[in-house]
Amino acid sequence: MSEKSPTAPIDSDDYRSMRVLEEIEKNPRVSQRELASSVGVALGIANSLVHALVRKGLVKIRGENNRTISYHLTKKGVAHKASLAMGWTVNTIDFYRQARSSVSHGLAGIAACGTPRVALLGANELAEIAIIVAPESGAEIVCVTRHPGTYVERESMLGVPLVEPEEALALGAQCGVACLDPSKPEFSEAVGRFCAAAPGLPVFVPSGEPLAADIAGKLR
Repeated sequence: MSEKSPTAPIDSDDYRSMRVLEEIEKNPRVSQRELASSVGVALGIANSLVHALVRKGLVKIRGENNRTISYHLTKKGVAHKASLAMGWTVNTIDFYRQARSSVSHGLAGIAACGTPRVALLGANELAEIAIIVAPESGAEIVCVTRHPGTYVERESMLGVPLVEPEEALALGAQCGVACLDPSKPEFSEAVGRFCAAAPGLPVFVPSGEPLAADIAGKLR
């Protein structure tokens, strides 16, 4: 069976760009720290997103210092935001439909194996879906682990503690479920740190299959 899970729309650069454009449209005097908090990324990533939008001609910066600086969507930026929003809506509906069914079935299988107390490795929309469907699946989500650049200033996700991977075992986790894209470096870091802190605990993908032994072994 495939170990590739649905890719959460919130992880995409297009989604983050859309959120930045939305926040700027609502408040041209928004600070980059406020943008980072609203979008759920690190301050450096927020800075990179803003400058990328400026280079593309989607946003103009006015002012000469932090006290007077403001951001403004260009006509091109307004049109681009609308296009991103439409595409994101379509992708999100499809993503949720597929992911909810897959994750619910996967968590039920994981719980049936005798490891119902789950640490979700990675804070994204896939993790949010897992939290929502866990009660109907017989699983308990004990924590969600942070990964670089996301949810850095938040303490919880939908009421579940956001922690570092090394803290999951102390919260009673019996297994990990990797919610991140395996093709991205965040996946290796999150799984590797969890495995190092909790040697012997199994790691699954959201659809319920164990992470391949050769992959998990390399990350421990």
